[in-house]
Amino acid sequence: MIRWLVVGVLSLVAVATRGGGAQQSADPVALLDRGLRHMGGRERVAAVTRVRLDMITMWQRIYFDDVPYPDVFPTNDGYEHNVEVRDYSIPAWRNTRHFSLAEGGQARMLVDLVRDSVAMYQLPGQDFQPQNIAYVDERNELFAYTPDRLMLWAREADDLAAAGDTVVAGVPHVRVRATVNGIPMTLYLRRADGLPTFVAFRKSAPNDFGLVPFGEMAVEVWYSRWRVFADGIRIPTEWDVRRAGAAYKRMTVLGAEFNPDFAPDSFAVTPEQRAEYLGSAAVRPMHDLPLDSARITEGFLADFHTFGSPRAALLMGDRWLLLEAGQAPLSTQRALGWLEGTSGKPVAEAVVGSTRGLFGGTSVLLDRQIPVVVAQSVEALVRASLEGYGERDRPLGVIEGGRWMRLGGDSVRVETTNLMDTRGTLLLWSPTHRWLYAPDVYTDLDIEIVMEHARSRGWQVERIGTGRELLLPAPLGGPSGAGR
Repeated sequence: MIRWLVVGVLSLVAVATRGGGAQQSADPVALLDRGLRHMGGRERVAAVTRVRLDMITMWQRIYFDDVPYPDVFPTNDGYEHNVEVRDYSIPAWRNTRHFSLAEGGQARMLVDLVRDSVAMYQLPGQDFQPQNIAYVDERNELFAYTPDRLMLWAREADDLAAAGDTVVAGVPHVRVRATVNGIPMTLYLRRADGLPTFVAFRKSAPNDFGLVPFGEMAVEVWYSRWRVFADGIRIPTEWDVRRAGAAYKRMTVLGAEFNPDFAPDSFAVTPEQRAEYLGSAAVRPMHDLPLDSARITEGFLADFHTFGSPRAALLMGDRWLLLEAGQAPLSTQRALGWLEGTSGKPVAEAVVGSTRGLFGGTSVLLDRQIPVVVAQSVEALVRASLEGYGERDRPLGVIEGGRWMRLGGDSVRVETTNLMDTRGTLLLWSPTHRWLYAPDVYTDLDIEIVMEHARSRGWQVERIGTGRELLLPAPLGGPSGAGR
């Protein structure tokens, strides 16, 4: 059973938070000073301008399911070893990322560099190239919730104010509100020591391909496992980030150095590199891509062929059935414009079933009065997206069991089945074209499972549309062998 996320300041179901503490609210400056004293002292923390962090990042896929950790990250880059160096005075961030579980067991490395408003990346043996502006956004947010910067900058904020007492997991806390690095935040500080348990805020990520489907979302960063380092500064070594009410990533600090010496060129960006970045597509959102490869295949299937666009559209008589809603509203608007302009036929209905982010444009479809049917596997994701784009109460059709969809004088069958890591995933079968669409299928075993389902239903299937290919020849049967 899919649970609905709790949207608000607290979305972590396992931690109960209640307001109404009996004690009078603490002075926020005094409470932050107490916390900073336990972190090594306000003057010592304020004196830090440079830091080196050795970290492990475990990425997770935003997903809503009662089964513990069904959401294994969909690539082998789910774990990173990061070596970050920062200079808060510039501000600059250099993140050397080691993907130790890469394909074939070969370690890969990537360097992301953000200096003031410019983002670059470097692969081994290559020069720096423009990196997407989303990394500038990430640097700004990351610096804001880094625990020592969070406490120091909150204390210095012009709008610092206490927001009342509360209880988190039985422990008295004081809520403190402040704008930190341009982001309005609520800090949950333990009354006993002034240290943060977590910080909460609402923020969109309009340039980030993976986060744009959720619009403006609730964000929480939780802190634990406090440790004092050789410099006398104490920080938490586990940072757990939640977005839209679900786990997003865990950052584990292995080591930290404060005010170390860096190589003089650690954050160097030449005038030529700056000009190249400002003149490149990197200053646009990741999903802002032209539909210059879109085509209609075999007269019945529209393939948008662009990263982040809807997966495809199926022609049913004189109307189109859109398959997936696209990564972002812009992606959906462009796809609809191209499809209807090219074919002269309207998009009359949409089915959303991919758990890989192609639901961010659902609000656009509903605004255009296009009915949307969703699979069980993505219902909570779609509703989170609608919440983030201000469309919380819009109606959706949910596929439970199976149904026939009739459009333009033609029919397709939609059902759900269960794959290894995705329950209630979409299957759409077109008898007219003997085509089976299964958006969460990526491996040969997935194909075997959905083909067994198709045979049990008596469906004639000649080709399959998967998460990788739209017109893959269907196997005749037998074991699947290794993953594709």
